[in-house]
Amino acid sequence: MNIPKSEAYNYYLSPSKVTLIKDGSPIVFDSTHPDYDTVKKAVLNSDWETIDITIANPTPTHSFSFNGNKVTIEADEILYNGEPLQHGFVDRLKEMRQEGLKDPTPWLLFLERVMKNPSQRIRDTLHTFVEDQHMALTKEGKILAYKGVREDLYDKYSGTILNSIGSTITMERAGVDDNAENTCSNGLHVGDYDYAKSWGCGGTLLLVEFDPADAVSVPIDGQKLRTCSYKVIKAIDPSKPLTEPLYQIDDTNQIHPMSNQHPSYENAKAYLKQYLDRIHQYDSHTVQDICDRYNGLSRKDVGRLTAELDAKLEWDDEANDFVVTPNHTDHTW
Repeated sequence: MNIPKSEAYNYYLSPSKVTLIKDGSPIVFDSTHPDYDTVKKAVLNSDWETIDITIANPTPTHSFSFNGNKVTIEADEILYNGEPLQHGFVDRLKEMRQEGLKDPTPWLLFLERVMKNPSQRIRDTLHTFVEDQHMALTKEGKILAYKGVREDLYDKYSGTILNSIGSTITMERAGVDDNAENTCSNGLHVGDYDYAKSWGCGGTLLLVEFDPADAVSVPIDGQKLRTCSYKVIKAIDPSKPLTEPLYQIDDTNQIHPMSNQHPSYENAKAYLKQYLDRIHQYDSHTVQDICDRYNGLSRKDVGRLTAELDAKLEWDDEANDFVVTPNHTDHTW
């Protein structure tokens, strides 16, 4: 019996991917795929038959299988309305796939909800806020946060909003301040554990849930978020950390903002002071630059450092992030 010879593939090898094209359709094996080494070796040896067999009989993987309303997965890409997403959160998902995440559904539903948010800034940065503040995702892709209220469950600021357990609190989105540089302004505020616990001192600490599509702005102080809607889940003991979310950065579910005694914190503070002393109009240091420079430093820590140094954070559209600048052009330390 004559077996037809396998036809050659068009291909490209990059440091972490093998891209194959046959009959016009691309097939991508990234370095996390269990067949990556087999396919790469076969390409190097022009062994097209092995590639045919591997594609027809792939090794089972932790690859995601998900078909949402808008978000879908094809090969190594996550698509929104059929278009590949260039989104920082996508990279985080790929990292988790490599680490063995078996069920990405909450993460992908979160991404689907984020992409429905009309604010470009929120779409780009909300996932960073969630990670920095040690928040959690529900199985429906919503976000669990905290809120401090009076003992009688009315809000502490106006005393007019009753946060009954199970109730959903809403306001018109147009009435929520979307300017992140305004730390205290109009809107429904939810926050991280420490922020809400301080507000709930002498009152009640609530666990709340909000849809990423309803987030409006993340003020530059970094601990809270303004939204146009949230649901009250339950009252919690403020002396204990949240233990029920599906996922938190710390796998023991501990809330642990960095101590200002941490070496990275002190080193970053010294560096920022030196930077601010010699700043001129062409300098630019984003919050992410500083986090990347000092291992273990969170965006919230940078906000705290900025306040300690009597500096400020200003949004930079080109950098798509906040930059650290002096409070006064002629300031000295």
